[in-house]
Amino acid sequence: MRRSLLGAVLVGLAIAFLAWWWVDREEGERGEATAPVVAMPDRDGGAEKRELTSVAPPAADANPEEAPREERRNLAPEETPRLELLVVDPDGAALPAAAWAVFRGAEVLASGQTDERGLAQLVADGAPAELCIAHESHAPHRETVELTPGTLEVGLLGGAIVSGWVTVDGAPPPEPIKLKLRAREPYRGADFVPEPVWRALERDARPVRALRASSGDGGAFRFTGLAIDWAGTLSWSSEFVLRQEDEDPVWADDISVHLQAPVERLAIDLVLAAWISGRVVRPETGEPVAKARVEASWTHAGTTLETSRRADEDGRFLLRMGAELPPKVSLRLADASGAGSRDVTLEFAPGTKGHDAGDLATLAVHPLRFVVRDSGGKPIENARATPVPDAQALSRRTDAEGNGEVGVSDGTRALRVVATGFRPTEVAITPAAFARQPLEIVLTSDTLLEVRVAGPGGLFVRLEGREPPFRGKDGPRWSPEAGGYKSISTSGEASSVTFRPDDDGVSLLGALRPGLSFTVLVVDGFENVRAQREVPPLAEGERRVLRIEVPETVLRPLTGRVVNTGGSGVANASVQILRAGSLAARRSRTDASGYFKLENVAADRVFLLARADGYAPLVRPDEPVTDEPVELRLDGGFSVRVTVAGPEGEAPPSGSVWAGLPEVTQRFAGGPLDEGAVVLERLPLTEVAIRANVGGRVFERRHDPRVPDVEIAVPAWRSLVLAVEDVPHLEPGELLYLQCRSLHLDPPVSFRRELKGGEVSLPVVFHGRYDVHLGRQVGVGREQIGESTTLDVAADSPERVSLRF
Repeated sequence: MRRSLLGAVLVGLAIAFLAWWWVDREEGERGEATAPVVAMPDRDGGAEKRELTSVAPPAADANPEEAPREERRNLAPEETPRLELLVVDPDGAALPAAAWAVFRGAEVLASGQTDERGLAQLVADGAPAELCIAHESHAPHRETVELTPGTLEVGLLGGAIVSGWVTVDGAPPPEPIKLKLRAREPYRGADFVPEPVWRALERDARPVRALRASSGDGGAFRFTGLAIDWAGTLSWSSEFVLRQEDEDPVWADDISVHLQAPVERLAIDLVLAAWISGRVVRPETGEPVAKARVEASWTHAGTTLETSRRADEDGRFLLRMGAELPPKVSLRLADASGAGSRDVTLEFAPGTKGHDAGDLATLAVHPLRFVVRDSGGKPIENARATPVPDAQALSRRTDAEGNGEVGVSDGTRALRVVATGFRPTEVAITPAAFARQPLEIVLTSDTLLEVRVAGPGGLFVRLEGREPPFRGKDGPRWSPEAGGYKSISTSGEASSVTFRPDDDGVSLLGALRPGLSFTVLVVDGFENVRAQREVPPLAEGERRVLRIEVPETVLRPLTGRVVNTGGSGVANASVQILRAGSLAARRSRTDASGYFKLENVAADRVFLLARADGYAPLVRPDEPVTDEPVELRLDGGFSVRVTVAGPEGEAPPSGSVWAGLPEVTQRFAGGPLDEGAVVLERLPLTEVAIRANVGGRVFERRHDPRVPDVEIAVPAWRSLVLAVEDVPHLEPGELLYLQCRSLHLDPPVSFRRELKGGEVSLPVVFHGRYDVHLGRQVGVGREQIGESTTLDVAADSPERVSLRF
């Protein structure tokens, strides 16, 4: 009896459990059917179908192991308290397809995308957390939110804006046109949020430099959340080119507009681009050359323009250029490595929009084996060999045994070999070079300094001296003006050049000029000198090892808040640590509440600069670095009227004025002269350097912005028109220019002007003596024509001067 009763009870419980399980399964399926699905643009402009992260449970047949990790973070039963996020753009409109992530520290609590209504849902646990929102057309946004039940509207910061509309042949485009806004400085660095958050947002954990958008109704586009000092480039698909009304625009090229500051209501009228297509083949067999290199160059309005493309796997290529094909286009064809380079010239009738060039063959490429050794017979690893004059060919490096192989084409006359610590050499290529044995190349030792730095990471090696320490074009490039290596030079003013050591802290400095003394400094990323050594002159061919030990330094963060005069936080403000005489800086941007953080500061005191849209810059030249946060208060600043005049009070016909710090290369405000005057606004409460550029000369005045007016006097000048008699004949792609260099100014002033119609107009030429020569330019190469002449400019000089070379 007891057993029968117990069995009935167990059967009843089993039936009740199965009934509960079936009802719960049906409710789960009904709940899952309401989960929204959106299309999220990926980095390449495509769209990926994703399910929005929400509190709804997964479908019964879903495999939890295959679901993305972030899609499973925030799942909870229906009765769990929820927070509904409404994301809106700076104008208050709902923002769909915005990626979002909620996190605490490095832990991502939830992530997903807003739906077509700009909404997203997540679990509300009642505690504060960080919210980061990333949208293709807006700079990343972060703020602190309370995860309490209800609805929270999150508005993206407006900041500066780049907006306007794009048309095709004067009408709205029939299909949306993809646009990219690339910044000169990153919108946000990887330190803005932890790396796991970037992954949850499906973004790379690296500085964000490009925003993307597609044209909308009427061709309208809009990028928001930019910094006040934003500068960059707006570009579009190469299928279209800009309609050029001006034959020599200075602000745009065919597929981009260069912007020095944010601008609204920008009108961009495009036309379909002209094109050249074809197929690159091998000369011996006619087979296609996969991934062949195709470069095109042509002349427009006296300027040489270039474009290049890689062919596809079948050797086919498509080049786009201008609104119509130019009269003459030079094509350079080469294989995937750059060898076999061959030039082809194509000519077109006016108005040609497209041309199929058919099959185009490269030159035959022959493999050349070589081995590089020193004078003692020891193999040299990592020596670089380049065919000459086939400059487009990729160099090849030797292995640990000194062996290498490079492809050379017909017409290659020599192989140039360069290795650190050895003299460069050129070896002639003759038919015997392709014998069964590798070509033997012997390098002789050169002067070399090996700098070994022992200490913490993130350090750089800098050389400073009275003369450039490197020999010829095989050493690092030296530029006194830039404070780094930008141009090749073997003479010039004292300056410095900086290197990044390898992972072992080693910097190999070859091609050094013997007999020169210089200083080696070890600096960190904030330009703080951590160690310094004086280097006596090296002898010819000497190889010296310099060991520098850098003690560990306490690194601290510099934190604080940027506020306005009312004490409210200023969002998206720039906070920089500068060094004198350079643009080098470490930068942070404030969050939505005005807070900022600069990591790993080694110095006890720093030069601090804070800037934000609508405020004057704040300068703190000697800010202490402590554990206490700093407060940086911005205000409207001061305005100064700058007047520039000659000896008789006359206004120069052209020129520009700007204000900055006396010892730091930073500009605060500036503009062109209008009848000899300009008003500079929002200057900081500190001594500024006001600089005027007139006729290529820069005149500087130190000034307190609280004094509303400043005058800058410039010497007497003349306006001249220089006319060249017997203008030389020009070949396609060439242009003529006049180069003028002062012989009476210290430092000398030099300027170059293109010769159009045989004349050059110079609005400001200061009285004195000038050396003038005529030159020819093709691409980046320049050549003087004839002898120089001397030009004396005085008050009674005629306004038009004829020159003969």
